[in-house]
Amino acid sequence: MNRIILLFCLTFMIIDANGQGSTDGDWYRGFRPSFEDKLQISGMTYILNNQYDFEEWNKYCCDDDSCPLHKLGLLSAKFTHKDGECQVFVNTAGTYRPVPGHPTSYSFDRIRYDFGYGGVLGSANEYDREDLRMMLTCYPQDSAKTIFNADYMLSYPFDMRRMKHENKYTRARCIVAGKNGKDTFFYFVLTNEGVKNFNMYLSDFQQTLMFENEYDFDSRFAAWREKYNKEMLRQNTLHPDTSRYHPNSIFILQPDISVEFKLPSEKDQSGVANILFKSKDSDQILQLDGIRNGTRYYNRLFPGNYSVIVLYNNGKYIIYPDFSFKKNSIIEIDMKNVPIHPSDSESQNWLSIRTFNTSIGERPSAWSDKNKNVRGYVFGEVDTNAALASILNNGELVKQSTYFDGYFAVEVDDNSTLEFRYLGHKTLKVDVKKNIWLVVLMEVNREMFEQVFTIGRTK
Repeated sequence: MNRIILLFCLTFMIIDANGQGSTDGDWYRGFRPSFEDKLQISGMTYILNNQYDFEEWNKYCCDDDSCPLHKLGLLSAKFTHKDGECQVFVNTAGTYRPVPGHPTSYSFDRIRYDFGYGGVLGSANEYDREDLRMMLTCYPQDSAKTIFNADYMLSYPFDMRRMKHENKYTRARCIVAGKNGKDTFFYFVLTNEGVKNFNMYLSDFQQTLMFENEYDFDSRFAAWREKYNKEMLRQNTLHPDTSRYHPNSIFILQPDISVEFKLPSEKDQSGVANILFKSKDSDQILQLDGIRNGTRYYNRLFPGNYSVIVLYNNGKYIIYPDFSFKKNSIIEIDMKNVPIHPSDSESQNWLSIRTFNTSIGERPSAWSDKNKNVRGYVFGEVDTNAALASILNNGELVKQSTYFDGYFAVEVDDNSTLEFRYLGHKTLKVDVKKNIWLVVLMEVNREMFEQVFTIGRTK
């Protein structure tokens, strides 16, 4: 008997967050937000639907990169329809702050990613959005309100790349519904027979997931963040996890500075949560990454005087009080003998401002990277994540390029050389050892852009 499966994909960004968040955020071991938590932060409610059986999920639709649905990301729940020719995967904006737009700028980035459209660098620009709007079908506002209590509702085809999912599903359409500055994506994956009844599947899902009329993101997020921090602290205290990634050093590489922070051995094994830089001039806290208009970006370290804070997942921390540098510096900071401070109210606040590197080296969407001993993120000089950058280890191409958010993980021997190649940027080589966390900011190849401009210019 045929069945339709609806998989709910709240691609949840744990904050990794500064109040905003990151896709596929780093959930602490077995503790993940419940389906109810995710809906609360997204400003949605779930109403039991007799046409669908519900099952909570926390995994991908498929683990194989060759699967046409692998790019949909981490899924959070599954609804199974009674009749059976369709699966529906759902992705919400998660902990991103609400942003204006119909659809939002974050959603245009995802739509562009689904289409594989536009330039490689950065987010969807105004010309990309103009072109993408021509590919979208708009539903009447009455339909958006009836089905999802949304302000607007769009659709577009999703390319299955002439492949089958589960040897059965051959077609896909995406519905985007939005309200209160938040968009939710519903991917309907259908068989050749099921595509004939697409409108029936959409109608059957009516009023199952509904946007709320009144929604306060800040209070919802604060309540969830407090719950998460308490549980994470409890778990780390009761059950130290020796399987987490524990870097021996954190290596930051910008075009104008190279600095390595050598870390002490962790006695409680809770894992490094973040590295923060506190300006001695302004007392402002700087973290290396953040989110702007739904896109991850890099916070540059500028010459100055800082206190360096290495923060652990259980709230303990170490401080190196005097870190100063000038341009074109190569610095090595030994923190191995720096005393560890107990968790306090200030360190708990620091935990709450974490962005993508919620736990350094940890990333649940990279579950296969558990044995990789060099991990980190790569950014382009425009300060956004370097997606699909090539990596060579001692001259040999690594099979896995950087992920969509710039994350990478490789296995190396001591005294290895990693080489990063990214379109429009200078090739970068760095000597590495085992067990380091590496943050790389690549430099634009301006000569290449000048040549392209000259050749393409008309009189």
